[in-house]
Amino acid sequence: MMPLRSFSWVLLASYSLFSSISALEPRDVQGNTHISPLAGQTVANLTGIVTAKATSAFYLQSRTADDDDATSEAVYVCEST
Repeated sequence: MMPLRSFSWVLLASYSLFSSISALEPRDVQGNTHISPLAGQTVANLTGIVTAKATSAFYLQSRTADDDDATSEAVYVCEST
């Protein structure tokens, strides 16, 4: 008899929002102030874990937390209208 194994799947995503800056995590986009340090710039290669999905949007969370309590570890990504 074969032993039963349980698996847990996590989707690791690399979602390209635009295209110019690379190797970013959600905290890099959110920054530690009320305005993103990347405001007005294009963003690409945003990496992380998809934690929730809606019809035309999803939440992307950093794989690891940083030591800055002022930064967010997740970002809400939605399609443009």
